[in-house]
Amino acid sequence: MIIDHKGHKFDFPDELLYWESTKNQYWIQRVSDTKIRMGITSIAAQVSERIESINLKKEGGKVSLKRSFGTLESGKWLGPIRSPINGEITKHNEEVLANPSHLNRDPYGAWIVELEGMEIDENLKEFKIAPINDSFIAFIKKEIKDSLSLLDKKF
Repeated sequence: MIIDHKGHKFDFPDELLYWESTKNQYWIQRVSDTKIRMGITSIAAQVSERIESINLKKEGGKVSLKRSFGTLESGKWLGPIRSPINGEITKHNEEVLANPSHLNRDPYGAWIVELEGMEIDENLKEFKIAPINDSFIAFIKKEIKDSLSLLDKKF
């Protein structure tokens, strides 16, 4: 689904899941019954302007539901990367770690990390992870409006 706001287009592919939270502009893709992949949304990619660095726990490191396991930094802000599951980091996207601005150019192709856990379905219910529906669309429109208001001088 593409949401257009004041000429700016924000893409939200239907096959992904999204956190309905202003603190977590990440998408989630199921890779298997026990594994997920994470990246940033198109809103985060545009608002951050240029992502400069990503710091993550090492592969094999444990992650806990709702807890930070890394940071993402742009010239405008530094923010935590929070885990949507209990489990461990199974794989970093080395290409993105070496060149974090890939996330700005292709937020849905340039994933950050893969996580594995045993209770994924239960963990994902814990969050307001939203497939595309009316409630999520209303949330996204508000996020876009709020995010673009920060950048109005540029647009």
